[in-house]
Amino acid sequence: MGGEIAATLVAGSFTQLSNELIETRRDLQDTRRELQSSHNTLAECREKSAVLTEKVNANSRDRHLRNLCIAVGTALIGFGIELARNKLEAVGYLLGGVGCLLLIFSWFFVPKEAEK
Repeated sequence: MGGEIAATLVAGSFTQLSNELIETRRDLQDTRRELQSSHNTLAECREKSAVLTEKVNANSRDRHLRNLCIAVGTALIGFGIELARNKLEAVGYLLGGVGCLLLIFSWFFVPKEAEK
């Protein structure tokens, strides 16, 4: 009789350990899926961060170009007006036209942040 009780106890313990092992494996699979999902999210965030960093750098470069075109265009218009007043009308109109083109370029043709 003593052997039967021990055998039943061992069989019950084995069954319990098997169930715990199966549950642990399921938990491990769930954890691995969550880890993979976290890795994918991290990769997406890194990619988005790199894109946004490039946009910030490009916006800075574009802003400098716009400001330069506006300053040079305004100066050329001013010189063109002065030359036109001082009997150099052809040169004055040419400089004024180039200045206007630079202003138009800086306002409309330099890409803005939303267009990139």
